Amino acid sequence: MAEEEEAALQAAIAAHDTEAVARLVVEGTFTKVRQLAARAIEDPATLRQLIRNIRGGNDKSVYKILTDKRDALLAVARKLEQLQAEISAVSAAIERHSVRHHDPLFGPTLEQLEQRWKAVAADAGPDVRQKTEQAIERSREVIAQHLHPGRG
Repeated sequence: MAEEEEAALQAAIAAHDTEAVARLVVEGTFTKVRQLAARAIEDPATLRQLIRNIRGGNDKSVYKILTDKRDALLAVARKLEQLQAEISAVSAAIERHSVRHHDPLFGPTLEQLEQRWKAVAADAGPDVRQKTEQAIERSREVIAQHLHPGRG
């Protein structure tokens, strides 16, 4: 009997039948099948719905699997959000810096901004990357103009 239910789960997973997998999370006869089904759920909306459906029930292990998966997905989403915020912040700071007049802190500030940019540049979109690289180049031109006022 457990083998049949496990085979049905494997077939549902292979067919990407999220509804059938979710049904087995809630209605599976065997704890092992419910746990395997819970581990197979990837869709955040389905996770949230299943958590609501089984909250307060007797199957604490399935509930924990679902909430752990939800929390892991949320952590990934938050990390991605933070990365995008840092990309935007650094890009904007470099853009602002590129239109400033030269002062004693201009070069060191550019170096710090470039270090921050190098840490996130690979994850930036092509438009942001191009715009930011152009702003860095403009900043370098400001330094060059200061060092060699007769040029340009």
